[in-house]
Amino acid sequence: MKTVHYTVAYTFKGFIKPVTDESSSTLNLVHAGDLIKIGFGLNGNRGLNIGTFSSTPVACPSWAPDSIKAAGGGASSGLSFGAGTGHYSYGWQRMAGWASTCRQFSLQLNDGTPPHTAVFMFFS
Repeated sequence: MKTVHYTVAYTFKGFIKPVTDESSSTLNLVHAGDLIKIGFGLNGNRGLNIGTFSSTPVACPSWAPDSIKAAGGGASSGLSFGAGTGHYSYGWQRMAGWASTCRQFSLQLNDGTPPHTAVFMFFS
């Protein structure tokens, strides 16, 4: 008898513009209190139980900012998959009290790979 071990990992296609990941050294500038959509791809629909989303306060780096607009009307918080677009969208509701601070957004996939992160700066 032969034992074979496999590691299954998602094919993370990165965050979808205008959101940039932390390795780009670009701040995602957003209005505190708004809902934004963070899009990303996993090379298809892998269901909605793909991982966890979190954010933690961080010191604001001196990177150039790139503005992110609020999600449009009818947008909701939480994870969804767009069959027409072929990618995921996570509706992230931020707190108005986060104005003048920065946070690191983290997507930890269930496959055990390192988290995918982006840094956001909030304005009022």
